[in-house]
Amino acid sequence: MPFPFQLPGTLDSTQNPTLLPNFYRPFVKNGSMDLINSPELAKDLGAGVHSEGSVTFGGTASGGTVTLEIANGVLTPAVTLSYAPTSSDTAETIAAMFAGLINSNPVLRSFGFWGDDNGLGELKVFQRGPVGNFTTLSASTTGAQTFTIVQMTGGSGPVVPLSNFTFAHNGTYNDYYYALPYAVDYYQLSEMVAQGIPVS
Repeated sequence: MPFPFQLPGTLDSTQNPTLLPNFYRPFVKNGSMDLINSPELAKDLGAGVHSEGSVTFGGTASGGTVTLEIANGVLTPAVTLSYAPTSSDTAETIAAMFAGLINSNPVLRSFGFWGDDNGLGELKVFQRGPVGNFTTLSASTTGAQTFTIVQMTGGSGPVVPLSNFTFAHNGTYNDYYYALPYAVDYYQLSEMVAQGIPVS
């Protein structure tokens, strides 16, 4: 069958329990054939360049509650992370705490996010591929912390569907299959994000 229809792979309800059957496209890596059966594997096979943004913390570190919001049309609702700094906290430990909160959040991880800190009070936020270019970072506090935010940018490469779906663009209907990477243009991707289509 012509692309995008896939050759039969394995029927496995654990891969995507909401849509059956799941047939994955075979691929060859390191001389052996396997099946693309998860978004993480698909991303590893060639997700392009990740997008990147940052939040730098300053001001009085302790006191109040610091809240970080990560918003993108594909995240419904936006993800909000909070931390209440203590007297022992510094800008550096706050950044490290939020990196850990991002990395332990299952929703953010499923959409290809991860966090890191540079040890200087700067939180780095990453998202695989071009979807992250539509992500907005915002921060607030009930204390005296300050924030310098650089919005997400720089992502490129294919998108990876997190479920099977049919999407219409310019009057044409195309099928997209769970975990397979697809190249889409900016306008098509912006429509997907605006409509909350589950892609990463």
